[in-house]
Amino acid sequence: MPYVASARVPATWLRQLLALAAVFCVAIVVDVFPSVIAWLAPLNVVVAQVTSALVNWFGMPVTSEANFLFHPAGFGYEIDAACTGLIPTLVSIVTLACLPLSTKQRILAISLGILFTQSINLLRLVALFYVGVHHLSTFKLTHDWLGQGLIILTTAAFLAFWIRTSRRG
Repeated sequence: MPYVASARVPATWLRQLLALAAVFCVAIVVDVFPSVIAWLAPLNVVVAQVTSALVNWFGMPVTSEANFLFHPAGFGYEIDAACTGLIPTLVSIVTLACLPLSTKQRILAISLGILFTQSINLLRLVALFYVGVHHLSTFKLTHDWLGQGLIILTTAAFLAFWIRTSRRG
């Protein structure tokens, strides 16, 4: 009897596709609607305060006012909803929640995913502050391409690790 390929999509893929579609819808809503952006303002302030503390810890002077960071030499930037790492964190949570893991592994993976994604994002924000102060001419390139690429690649690598782990167990 000849082999016939199945057109059946695994349930985990379908769940993950639907969940990721929901996350991307949330990302669009967060980006487009001012009322949602205003709702996220406290998160922007918290991320700015943590970034300010880290910049100070690394020995650079910084002043934080709400969700703005300023250097005494005149450089400054605003941390908005896109800078909080919320969307990559949601993508991590959704992807990890859809993997065939035990409850214990799922809780561990999601907890580590949140910690990892937010840590990389904070590192990115601190590095961007440094670049803005010392190499202002490359700030836009660093922010738009290198910073975004860093968060995307590291999140993808983290998720690939857990996807591979889930296939073994």
